[in-house]
Amino acid sequence: METYRIIYASTAARPFGLAEFDRLLLQARIYNYSEGIGGLLLRAGSQFLEVLEGPEAAVAELYARIAADPRHQAVRTIDAAAAGGPLFLPARLGFAEVELTALDRLIAYLDPAHRRALFPQGYDEQEIIADLLLEFVELHCPQVLAQPGDQATSRPQRSQYA
Repeated sequence: METYRIIYASTAARPFGLAEFDRLLLQARIYNYSEGIGGLLLRAGSQFLEVLEGPEAAVAELYARIAADPRHQAVRTIDAAAAGGPLFLPARLGFAEVELTALDRLIAYLDPAHRRALFPQGYDEQEIIADLLLEFVELHCPQVLAQPGDQATSRPQRSQYA
């Protein structure tokens, strides 16, 4: 099965209380698992970046629901494409709180308007996006990749571009 990946950024329409956010995250994890969608949700205050990975139809349907959800505003697609394989565990939604400056920097690097100037020509865009995401996770929230009993060799590896 081919992996389809959508990366988007958004802002919460209103502040979430801790209990409300925990409930939302649990519901998202249950739904994503049932649809075979994995990925990563990063939050810095009211700013979000999410990576959704899985079957194209399921990922596209979930993203359409997210984009229409009134709890989000300023939802913008950063990337949507077939990927060589999942970066994160299939059917598992990783989550991490990160610093706002770090998240803003990641979003700027991934932004389609900037990445053509930043990425060398002739390189595989999807591999570079994957490398940027993995490097960010390794630096800012490595616990997202670590699993009990996990071997380092079973984790996603960066490409030859890294």
